[in-house]
Amino acid sequence: MRVRRASYRERTPLVDAEANGVLLRVAAHLLLPVIVLLSVYLLLRGHYEPGGGFIAALVGGAGFALLYLAAPSDAAAKIRWPYQLLIGSGILLGTVTGLVGFLKGSFLTPIKFEVFGLKLSTPLIFDLGVYFGVLGVILVALNKLGRADEHGQASRTRSRTPIRPPTPPRTASTTPTRPRPAASPWGPRAGAGPGGSTSEGIGGAGGRREPGEHRGRRIPMTVAIAVGLLTAGAVYLLMKREMLRVVLGFILLGHAGNLVLISAGGTHQRTEPFGTAADASAVADPLPQAFVLTAIVIAFAITIFMLVLAVTGGENDDTRGEGEVPPDPLPEEPNDAEPKDEKPIGEVRR
Repeated sequence: MRVRRASYRERTPLVDAEANGVLLRVAAHLLLPVIVLLSVYLLLRGHYEPGGGFIAALVGGAGFALLYLAAPSDAAAKIRWPYQLLIGSGILLGTVTGLVGFLKGSFLTPIKFEVFGLKLSTPLIFDLGVYFGVLGVILVALNKLGRADEHGQASRTRSRTPIRPPTPPRTASTTPTRPRPAASPWGPRAGAGPGGSTSEGIGGAGGRREPGEHRGRRIPMTVAIAVGLLTAGAVYLLMKREMLRVVLGFILLGHAGNLVLISAGGTHQRTEPFGTAADASAVADPLPQAFVLTAIVIAFAITIFMLVLAVTGGENDDTRGEGEVPPDPLPEEPNDAEPKDEKPIGEVRR
């Protein structure tokens, strides 16, 4: 049986690794040395300032992850470093550094020494062990996530021809089935026929629908209504003068934006982008999810800042610090309402 060649729209990085852009490949090779140097800088800087072996290994692992994702195939992306040796050497360095501390008293007691006039200590060696161990674990994750699953299918294909499920035998009453393209999260695609399906779209030929498909089209409409209500409430609160209502308006507006991003990802009844074999149309887009997480963090920081402004803005401003001279009091004006001293009527002036 001859497998149909994938079209241009079906060739995505999730289905075919060769669909990765040339710009990403070139940029990855240019950025990898810079990222590795940054990780080494964080490793050496972390003894006295923020940094250390753990965060340095994470930065270095991010560089290798970029190189892995930009590779044109699994064979080129496979990192052939002895990552098991890195993990073992990291654990060994940490253990030996702790045992050397017994020479000065107890376990992990720091010992200072000089190398060519440079003052060093054993905690730097311990951080180096942490660096090797964490970097080895990251390399293990990068290599093992792309291996074949229990059914013998690789999560990423190794050739131009994607892996497709077996097609049913062609008969006179049936038409050849085609893979489902990614449906728009806001409703049927343009040019859809009766029932909201295209000639090669959702439902295939004949307008058949899979179980639960009708629910996938109601969800975006519900999300659209929720976004409209949240936006209307946010605009209403932002028009008020009270600072607390303005803060609540910004919170509602942020939630509306998060719902829009989630809907753009098409996460309803779709699987995670890890471990998929062939059909990229049933995979949730991880980019909107990453945007939502970033938006939540930014909205939380802005909310805290505005709440602090709302609380501190209501305090009394006439408080003076130490050493400040109070202002001169204003002269009191005579009160005409006070009774004047009058002599008694019967009093005779002498």
